[in-house]
Amino acid sequence: MLTARGLGHSSGLGHRRRILDIIILAAQAGALIVFGFLIKPGSALYPPCPFHTLTGLHCPGCGTARGILRILGGDILGGLRQNLLLALTLPLLALADINIIFRVFGRKPPLPLENPPQPWGKLLPLAAAILIGAFWILRNIPVFPFTFLAPEALLRP
Repeated sequence: MLTARGLGHSSGLGHRRRILDIIILAAQAGALIVFGFLIKPGSALYPPCPFHTLTGLHCPGCGTARGILRILGGDILGGLRQNLLLALTLPLLALADINIIFRVFGRKPPLPLENPPQPWGKLLPLAAAILIGAFWILRNIPVFPFTFLAPEALLRP
């Protein structure tokens, strides 16, 4: 909400939005701490993908947690090997987090992620849905070169 003095965080709506933004950032940090330092892949506490467990197929998110952990450990290529969509989603998440940080500190977010300029605002969700759907189908085809889209750890016996 814009006012003559900049972002109107003094209103009830702005205050609730700031609290929600802080909760979002804290939840992300908490998840990174828990899965990065406390729960290791392969442990009984590490959550398996329910879709893969039930069907034996890879969902678009399979390998994301292992990929993020590898990237945090400095193995960027290994992380992308777990889930190639991380190459697109991690930069977008970083940009969204930058916007959230700006809002928390009462500044105007630098990037228009919430209200993208037209016609992109209407085309981006459709393009994202097509990309994710195609990725979901292609990563489950057990033929080269599509096998490169499946999570590495799940390919090993």
